[in-house]
Amino acid sequence: MKRRFLSTLMALCLALSLLPTAAFAAGGHVAQVGDTTYATLQEAIEAAGKKYADSPAAVEITLLADVTTEDEMVFSTSGEYILNLDTHTFTSTDLEDVIEVRTGDIDLTIRNGSLIGQGEKSYGIYVYRDSANNHSYDNVTITLDGVKLTTKDQGLGVQGLNSNQNLIVRSSSVSAATAIYFPPMTGSLLIENSTITGINNGIVIKGGSLTVRGNTTISASADPVKQETAYTGSGTFPVSGSPIYVEGGYDAKGSSAPRPIEVTIENGNFNSGKGDSLLIGFTEAGGSQDIYVQGGDFNQGITNDGESDLIIANATVDGTVANTGKGTTSISSSTVMATP
Repeated sequence: MKRRFLSTLMALCLALSLLPTAAFAAGGHVAQVGDTTYATLQEAIEAAGKKYADSPAAVEITLLADVTTEDEMVFSTSGEYILNLDTHTFTSTDLEDVIEVRTGDIDLTIRNGSLIGQGEKSYGIYVYRDSANNHSYDNVTITLDGVKLTTKDQGLGVQGLNSNQNLIVRSSSVSAATAIYFPPMTGSLLIENSTITGINNGIVIKGGSLTVRGNTTISASADPVKQETAYTGSGTFPVSGSPIYVEGGYDAKGSSAPRPIEVTIENGNFNSGKGDSLLIGFTEAGGSQDIYVQGGDFNQGITNDGESDLIIANATVDGTVANTGKGTTSISSSTVMATP
């Protein structure tokens, strides 16, 4: 009898050890900062902000269980934060966002899990601007590391009047109608060893720099819709059908000069259903909006319809390379199906 009791007790201990961490949190709490657990992830984020204010060092917020909620996450306090999803999934049914960033001077790393936005017009992660007070949220760095982000409208984006916006997508995936929208005054977007899947557009860049490297695949599947003018923040958003669409039309900070854009493609696969694999439009001459293709496989053509200089080397293009604008295009050490 004693042996049977001990066997039962050991089996119970083993079963408890296999339960999710959240099962031990009082009241079914779903997030943790330090030794304290919280009923909602937003409560944990706010506690992390207070902790950073008291002691300015990186604060880790850990998700303890899968969560589905009508609310979005909001980061509104400057600081350095690590959101550890810990293999869990955060699902928001909010109509607009999964994560809102409403502060400047913030470094946010999100790792190891999934983010899902189910609202029909939802953005995944978006850095806003305080329009009511004409205040930009500058000096922002967001890193996705081992994250699967899936949403309806835009996956990852920043407001176009913000400066020093830095997005890093590493070993992650982003899926949305437009997977990434990047139009800042200044900043950088790095895609490394990741999968970016768009319908209307893979990535739209209108400011800052874009670097693509490693084992990366970027795709878009929609029929392209020709634009008569550049997108200016209102009206119809571009539907390029391109994995990468580089578009001018925005002014530089404090100037009427064109906003600087630099695109460097080191490697990767760029797959379009019916559009160009790389499309350039409405860019302006002057050396501040240039595109460098240093490698990669493009399953469709490349079109330079702007005034940018496009330099292609060590690439494979299964289509035409067309220069239909006033810019220049040079090709070297590349395999191209046809050139005009």
